[in-house]
Amino acid sequence: MEVGMAKGGNKVGMSGGRDREGRKSGWGERVGGSGGGGGSRDVGGSLDSGRKTDDTGIGEGEVEVGMEREEEVGMGSGVGESGWGGELSTKLDAVVGAVDKNNEVSKLKEEIERLKRAQCVAGPSTSVSKASTEGETVEKLKQQHMEIQSATKRRFAALEEEIAKLRRLREEVVADVEAWKNEALRPGNKRGSLVIGATPATHAKTRPRTTPVHVTSTQKKVNENLKGVVDRHEMEVNLLKEMRLMELNGARVAEQELERAQEKQKEDELELERLRAEMSRLEMEKKFRCGGTNLKTKLDEVAGCSARKTDKGKKPAGLVLSKRDRILRDEWKNLRNLTKKEVIVICEKEGIKYSKLEITKEEIANMRTERLMEQEQDENGEARAVTIHEVNEDGGEDSGKIEGSESAAF
Repeated sequence: MEVGMAKGGNKVGMSGGRDREGRKSGWGERVGGSGGGGGSRDVGGSLDSGRKTDDTGIGEGEVEVGMEREEEVGMGSGVGESGWGGELSTKLDAVVGAVDKNNEVSKLKEEIERLKRAQCVAGPSTSVSKASTEGETVEKLKQQHMEIQSATKRRFAALEEEIAKLRRLREEVVADVEAWKNEALRPGNKRGSLVIGATPATHAKTRPRTTPVHVTSTQKKVNENLKGVVDRHEMEVNLLKEMRLMELNGARVAEQELERAQEKQKEDELELERLRAEMSRLEMEKKFRCGGTNLKTKLDEVAGCSARKTDKGKKPAGLVLSKRDRILRDEWKNLRNLTKKEVIVICEKEGIKYSKLEITKEEIANMRTERLMEQEQDENGEARAVTIHEVNEDGGEDSGKIEGSESAAF
C-alpha cells in the first residue's frame, strides 16, 4: 500500500504490504520537503511481499493502493523549520486517520487471503509452495501403499483359504479311497472279488460272417542270407566266450603257479636258514674241538717199523670227543625241542638278544658251555700237565717238555 501526499514541493508517502501468511514485512516513512528557508523531511512506509513467483512468472501477494493529495500552500520565506515540521505532522495524522477510517488495509488483507485460498483450491498448476505439495504427495503415496498392501493381504488370505480347502478335500478323498481299498481287500468280504464269466452271446443260429481259409503249409519261409548272418554271429559269440574262458583259465593257472613258486621260495628260505644254522653249529664245534695230533704214531714212524706198536682196539685221537664237546652236545639236545616263546624267555634271563631261533639256541648253548667250563676250571685249579717224551734215532730219550693239557691232549 502506498499513500502519497505532496504539497508545495513536499511529499509524504506510505506503502505497506503482506506476505501469504499475512505478516508485515517492513514499514518505512519518508517525509521530504524543500522551501525557501525551510527544511525537508520524508516519511514513508513500504511493505514488500516475500512471496516468490512460480515457474510461470506470475507474482502474488503484491497490492498497491495509491493516494495522492496535493495542496498548494503559499508560504513566505519567513516560515521557520519548526513550522514545517508541525504542519507535516498534522497532515500525516490526517492521512493515517483517513486510512483507518476507510479500513482499506483490512479489506486488502481479506482480498489477499481470499485469492490465496482460491489459488490453493485451483490445483498444483498455480504456484504452490513446494513443502505443501511434497507433503500432499507423500500422503497420497502412503495412502496408495496402504491400499495396495491391504488388497494384497486380502488376496493372500483368500488364496490360503482356497489351498487349505483343497488340501482338506484331497485328504478326504484319499481317506475314502483307502477305506474302499481296505474293505475290498478284507478276507471275509464277499463283494470284494469280481466274478468274470464268459462273454454273453445269443443262442440264435446265425451264419458266420467270415469264410475259413485252408492253410496249405504251416512252415515259415526262412531267408537263407539272414540265417547265415545269424549263424555266423552265434559262432562269433561262442568263439569270444571260449577265448574269454581261456584267458580266465590262463590267469588262474598263472596265479596258482605264482602261489606255488612263492611257497617253494618260502620253503627254500627256511631250508637255507636251517643250513646256515647247521653250518654255524658245525663251525662252533670245529672251533672248540681240540686239535691234538697223534704224536705217538708219528714217533713210531720215526723209530721204524720194528719199534711201532700195534694200536688194535684203540680209537683214533680225532674221534675221541673232548669234554667241552660233550657239554655242548648235551646243551644242544636240551635246547633242540624248545619253542620260540621259551627261547625268548631264556634270552631275557641270560641277557641275549633274540635274532633267529636256531642261531639263538646256538648262542645259548655256547654260553652255557663256557660257563660250565669256567666253573670246572675254578674247581680243579690249574690244568693237569702232560709230559711228552721225544725219542731220538739212537733210541735215547730227550728231556721231556711239559705243555698244557689244552695244547697237547690226545
